[in-house]
Amino acid sequence: MGKGSMEQLIANANSTYPHAPEEVRKNIATFDAGLISMQLMLIAKERGYDTVPMAGFDKQKFIERFNVSDRYFPILLLQIGKAAAPAHNTTRLPLEDVIIDYK
Repeated sequence: MGKGSMEQLIANANSTYPHAPEEVRKNIATFDAGLISMQLMLIAKERGYDTVPMAGFDKQKFIERFNVSDRYFPILLLQIGKAAAPAHNTTRLPLEDVIIDYK
């Protein structure tokens, strides 16, 4: 992304939520990060990789260890690689048990 595009994107985001408190903007960013992470996980799986998202880590130690700027705040870590063993079978319900067809 070029600098001009980046600046326009930031300006658009700031004008969308001009008076939103920092906590609200962080909640929006956290939600967006979850969507982006899921897309990365799906792409990785499609390409034969496995993923492990981790939200339960010491964020302050991460900031200190990796010298993260105050401009950023860590949300999750995402491991991507090849699994050492097959994953557990899913416990999700089949789609036909949770979707209602209104035709």
